[in-house]
Amino acid sequence: MVKRRVMAAVLGTAAAAGMTMVASAPAQAVDRNCYDGNFCVYQASSFSQSYPMYRFNIADSNWGSGQPEIYDKDSSWRNRWSVTVKVYALSDYRTVNTCFNPGYELHQGGSSQNDNGRSHKYDGTGWC
Repeated sequence: MVKRRVMAAVLGTAAAAGMTMVASAPAQAVDRNCYDGNFCVYQASSFSQSYPMYRFNIADSNWGSGQPEIYDKDSSWRNRWSVTVKVYALSDYRTVNTCFNPGYELHQGGSSQNDNGRSHKYDGTGWC
């Protein structure tokens, strides 16, 4: 009888501790804001927060190596860089797909732009 009470107390304490640990685990929110100094590429149109998004503060010659979720799956873009950014249809900055002036954003690309990006870089000009 004593063993049963001790076992019940131990199990009750363990269960309470486990519930406390589960209840105290914070939910992690995903920050998908496009801040100044970034070029942002969204997988979905209209900057949807439900799909992958990448912020870049430098050029990237091949989205497929580090950003496979947007490689040939890009649908909306924001240019928060202070320079013009070109998105290329091929890796290694080949074949310009579209160009974004500073501050420009496109919530849904047309047939030639949508799902057609593989790399990007600033082009050194002040305007497209």
